Amino acid sequence: MAIPEFLDQDRFYLDLENDKIEWMYYNPDSVSEGQFVTNVFDLDLLEEAMERMVDPEDAFDYIGSCCRQYLSDRGTDFFGEAWKRMETEEPFAIGCGLTTLENIRLAYLAKQHINEYCQQEFESHADFSDMRRVGIGYTTITDEEHEVQAYANLIDHRIEVYLNGSLAKYQQHSSLLDMVHFGLPNLDFSDLIDIPDWVVSNHERTAQLEDLAIRLTFFMKDHDPHGYADVMEVGETDADMVAKMRAELNDTSLIPPTIAEMETIIKEGNLSGADKAKCYDMMTDLYHLYAEEMFVPVYDRETDILYTALDALGLEGYELSFDSEGICMSKDGEEWHNDDIYRYLANTISVDSCRAFRDKGFMDYTDFSDLALHYDVRIGTKLRTPPVARLDFLGSNGAVGDSVEYQTEADFLKALKEELDHGVPLVIVLYRDSDGKTISRSFLEDLDTMPKGLKEEDAPVMQPFKKPAERSDAR
Repeated sequence: MAIPEFLDQDRFYLDLENDKIEWMYYNPDSVSEGQFVTNVFDLDLLEEAMERMVDPEDAFDYIGSCCRQYLSDRGTDFFGEAWKRMETEEPFAIGCGLTTLENIRLAYLAKQHINEYCQQEFESHADFSDMRRVGIGYTTITDEEHEVQAYANLIDHRIEVYLNGSLAKYQQHSSLLDMVHFGLPNLDFSDLIDIPDWVVSNHERTAQLEDLAIRLTFFMKDHDPHGYADVMEVGETDADMVAKMRAELNDTSLIPPTIAEMETIIKEGNLSGADKAKCYDMMTDLYHLYAEEMFVPVYDRETDILYTALDALGLEGYELSFDSEGICMSKDGEEWHNDDIYRYLANTISVDSCRAFRDKGFMDYTDFSDLALHYDVRIGTKLRTPPVARLDFLGSNGAVGDSVEYQTEADFLKALKEELDHGVPLVIVLYRDSDGKTISRSFLEDLDTMPKGLKEEDAPVMQPFKKPAERSDAR
């Protein structure tokens, strides 16, 4: 049986947070037939040894004679704990040489530089409990959408900056000496959290692709389980199918056929209202992804939806076109672009027109409102008619996936019967009005299939959006 390598090594573990250095090694010549020795010392003793002794071997002899020493004899619990630590925990340094002495000293110098920066920038010291992730800056960018976190990695000698948990940029140093001399003394918060626009765009596209791949994969699995199983190779999992879907979506030319396929599913498939809503939402995300990748203002389908909406809302004299700024809506010399189109329409549409459009057809209104939501604009907020009920659709794990609210009792009862007839698992939520009353429960007597649950809630009230406070601290 091979002897573990660590039994012949002097290993050093550094705890900068508590100013503690632990030097561990195995002593085979003890009376107990083997023991681990742990020498515990601090920076003061290290510097004293380096000042008094010219030779590294003498310096470590001096440290060993002056430090606190703990012995873990074979046959005790402490021996097993020490063995496990030596076997599994990554040491800061190995060997009793000059390099070990210098690197420990440099680590403390790095701590000094980082704390001086953090004290000046955030009026607090840094956390050194993880030497690979010493926080040196945190903020949010693009209207609080993305988190930026900067770390000093003292083990791999890098300054690292993460965007939403993914490495966005880093500054690599050749050694801890190089990092201490040329990196840490020049830390600047503004430079650290400055993420180029193209990096943010790439991150957003990657996250959008991943989200779409997951939603599309599991929609197809639920919609056509037999077809889904047929295309799976032997041994493949759902995660493999998501990866394949992501690879396909990465080929921009395949996005329009995917949208067309989903439109066919909607027209020919016997989908529930919740599944239709899923399709419309995914289709909207797909054509926005296509537009961004192909550097076109927007996929043509958006103009079709806008024309339909303008007609249904009775808004005449508006023209739609494309220019260098993107999609453009104009009338009588005035122009609106992209998100401003939807903000203008949200403030222009009368309550009666919006209600008529909403009630006229599920597809057109849903497409229109989904497009607006992509620009962070809510269409229909002037409709003050509170909903009377909600259907919570349950996933395979029993948790609520999608929810749909209904403004009228007739719409609710029609949708409820349709969903239950298709065997959709759902929970009914009846809303209480200002008098604490709900619609009658007599409809339960006419149901052939019962829902998975029924409960009451107060009718929802729209809350004003409050922008979070600006944050730019180290954590």
